[in-house]
Amino acid sequence: MEIDFEPKTLEFHRNNGTDPKILVILDSLFSRHGKSIIQILNSQKFGFKAEAVSKNLPVLTTARKGRYSLIIIENYYKYLNMARWNRQLLDKYCKEYRVPMFSFIASKPNDQLKRIKIKVSFLILEKFKNDKNLEESNT
Repeated sequence: MEIDFEPKTLEFHRNNGTDPKILVILDSLFSRHGKSIIQILNSQKFGFKAEAVSKNLPVLTTARKGRYSLIIIENYYKYLNMARWNRQLLDKYCKEYRVPMFSFIASKPNDQLKRIKIKVSFLILEKFKNDKNLEESNT
């Protein structure tokens, strides 16, 4: 069995002119979900920079190159409620460098919402019901 100790790289960064690094925007550096995201990235040996949501974003570009090939936002609602200038800057960066943005929305186990339109966004979320009463068939 061969064990690979080389840091993992993001393959899609080659097509968009960015460094193979992930920007993680967290509610706080001590949040439970933020720690989980960081643990996952560390375990997979991805290069990343974790920042708490604040007035100012970290520098996104160098002279001609984007610094991040993926942006992960812990809480999508924090992104929506971010200062308009910062949100526009992130959107422009993602569009210009073709960088995907990945985010999470918390839900409650008994949440009855099936379809919801997110404010100030073209995003529509659909929740699929998980059936807990599935039985395994022996066919």
